[in-house]
Amino acid sequence: MRNTVGYRTIAVVGLLLLASCANITRPTGGDKDTRPPKLLSVSPKDSLLNTRVTRIELHFDEFVSVTNATTEVQTSPLLAVPPVVEGKNKHVVIKIQDSVLRAHTTYKIQLGKAIVDVNENNAFSGYEYVFSTGSYFDSLLLNGQVINAATGLPDTAATIVLYEAHSSDSIVFRTRPEYTVKTDGNGYFRFQGLPQQSFKIFALHDANNNLLYDGTNEWIAFFDSLVTPTDTIAPSHSLTLYISSESDTTDSNTPQATTKRSGSSPTYNAAESMSPTKDHVSKNTALTYTADIDTTDIRKRTQDITAPIIIHFSKPIKTIQAHRINLSIDSAGTLIEAPFNVVQDSLVKNKVGLHTSWKSNSLYTLRLLKNFAIDSNEAEALPSKYQFRTKAEEDYATLKVHVPSAYYGKAYVMVLLKDNQVTYQQPITDTTLVFARLQPATYSMRIIMDKNQNGKWDPVKFLLRQQPEIVLPHNHRITLKAGWENIVDFTAWQPTSNTSTPARLDKKR
Repeated sequence: MRNTVGYRTIAVVGLLLLASCANITRPTGGDKDTRPPKLLSVSPKDSLLNTRVTRIELHFDEFVSVTNATTEVQTSPLLAVPPVVEGKNKHVVIKIQDSVLRAHTTYKIQLGKAIVDVNENNAFSGYEYVFSTGSYFDSLLLNGQVINAATGLPDTAATIVLYEAHSSDSIVFRTRPEYTVKTDGNGYFRFQGLPQQSFKIFALHDANNNLLYDGTNEWIAFFDSLVTPTDTIAPSHSLTLYISSESDTTDSNTPQATTKRSGSSPTYNAAESMSPTKDHVSKNTALTYTADIDTTDIRKRTQDITAPIIIHFSKPIKTIQAHRINLSIDSAGTLIEAPFNVVQDSLVKNKVGLHTSWKSNSLYTLRLLKNFAIDSNEAEALPSKYQFRTKAEEDYATLKVHVPSAYYGKAYVMVLLKDNQVTYQQPITDTTLVFARLQPATYSMRIIMDKNQNGKWDPVKFLLRQQPEIVLPHNHRITLKAGWENIVDFTAWQPTSNTSTPARLDKKR
């Protein structure tokens, strides 16, 4: 009897152990799966000739899913009806309509990162499937580079499209292209597997990804003649497309500053305002204004001697009474009136500038008397007083640029930029340009090849078959320090240039 009870106890424990072993759970710990799915087989096999492939089956070693097939799966040439890509368990099926396939054509299907495993979303990438409906594979190549026409630098966001040679230019507005690729990180592009025929080529900034040019909201580039692929890689610079918007996106309010030639006095002048510090409110008239003047400490040099004082009003101003404005300079304890001009912004009626020839490192007083400004409702501005000190010459930097004689003349325009904002733009009238009283900052330069000599850069005019004007950027940025002079030889940027090359000479003034 005792043995029977023992056997029963052992049996129950054994059953409990078996039950616990049968309850399989996901193992914990261990390394994360980073391996992409492995392709075990594909049917029909890749690289078939004389075949109209309408169904492709891929078998993987693990469960997979299909994501973003619309954007990830690319065909070359493009199909009128995109292929359908479906995933189930360890299989992916690609379906192609037979009616969209053309005779004697090589087709390439790139899957991008559309196929991922179901557990960790590891992508099966870099795969392409090729077949031909003819007796051979098209294998010709076409390569080149896309340049941002406004800056002269490589464009890394362009889509390059090819159309049959007999197509009209307007086809880019209404019909998807035959072939398409994107630029890489250096603006280069390459078509592979092209047939032996000529094409029209365009580059687009395709904002809505419809592979069409939608007019002035997008950018476009075109080549003046047909292009023909070859069986070898051409030099990278052999085909260059200059892309731009059809509207001039550069700063239309560029200060038309002047330069000094070697040996003359500095005359560079550019408007840059300071942060507003005083706000005067009239409770009776509700007309407020703010002046861009720093009055926190008159010992500090804060007023830019290359810029006017800007007064911002809360409402459009109808009348400015200049005789109610007084600007004076402290000369050995005596206030002397400083001449100035009042300029109201022609577009922004609530902005007024006070322009004067500033003396460096000097104490100024600005008095705005009652009703110096009147708005359209006859509201009058309240009085105010400001005391401030101007900057000294050593607060600024100087840049001397030696321009190659090849770029001398009215057909070339020098552009100086700070923080990508144009601070100077003028035809090149000397081979040595000196920019004085520059704010300490990092600058860049470019030369516009001003074909029509209108003093500015002109963008593409697509329907007029007018190419954008070419821009030659300087090959590096220039960091200017207060009290220093930089001497730079203008050197046009090249794809192989080192853009971090320092200026040729820096010296303390």
